Amino acid sequence: MTATLTTTDLPRELERRSGDGMEVVMYFYPASGSVGVRVEDARSGDVFELPVGASDPYDVFHHPYAYAADRGIPYRAAIRDVGRDHDDVDEEQWETAEAA
Repeated sequence: MTATLTTTDLPRELERRSGDGMEVVMYFYPASGSVGVRVEDARSGDVFELPVGASDPYDVFHHPYAYAADRGIPYRAAIRDVGRDHDDVDEEQWETAEAA
């Protein structure tokens, strides 16, 4: 028996946002009736998807790293300091910033 995949079974994109090398997409999966949020971060190399479950889909969409941390999903967050030249920060300042 061969399963036939139809376009109604494919995930549908509900929302997308991107910037600073990061793309976050919310999908609806019709076959299971579930929603997921996928993160691709070019700066850190992270790629992960979070099932929304009983959580607010837009909260997961806007705060995927918080939900990943809460659910124990590993990731490497890239340091984003918009508008700042990192060459002017000495090592002691970085250690202080990383410890905070």
